[in-house]
Amino acid sequence: MNINEKNFEKNSIPLMPDYLKLQYAGNIRLGSVEIGYFWLKNNMQTEIFYGKVPSWAGGNTIRTVALKNMVKLFVFHPSKNVLIKQQVGFSTDLAFTKKNLRKLADYSPNAIHIIPFLLQECILYFKKYRFVEKVGFYYEYNAMDTYLYQSLKSKEVNFIDVFSLALGLVIAFKDYFST
Repeated sequence: MNINEKNFEKNSIPLMPDYLKLQYAGNIRLGSVEIGYFWLKNNMQTEIFYGKVPSWAGGNTIRTVALKNMVKLFVFHPSKNVLIKQQVGFSTDLAFTKKNLRKLADYSPNAIHIIPFLLQECILYFKKYRFVEKVGFYYEYNAMDTYLYQSLKSKEVNFIDVFSLALGLVIAFKDYFST
């Protein structure tokens, strides 16, 4: 019997997240922590995250709060307890730093961004008696809206150069709150 995402049931407490994510880079700042929720029979996911670039890495401390939405494109089972899935989506990011522009002017603000992405995740499922139900490793290609716009508008910005790579870890704990 193959383990699939239908075996990973939704929590009985609606506000309890289904999983925790840790992400490195990828326009979400140097590092981020995310909580995520499955919905529509596990075909869609929504994540809320907090990211940060410390001042030693970026000149100014930058904090980001964002909402990330994605839909599953396909799922592949290379073995019994392994699942690989491809997803596409976008995040809406709000950055906080001393040099942000949050009001519209003659130029675009730099505090709010839409970031489309393509994500591929490899998920390992564990036996039922384990505290951690599944662990996933993923990589994500994304591009910030401002960079995409500039690559189309200016010949000085190469389209390929606007893309960023993120690496991450997903941890889903056993649901001790369900009935």
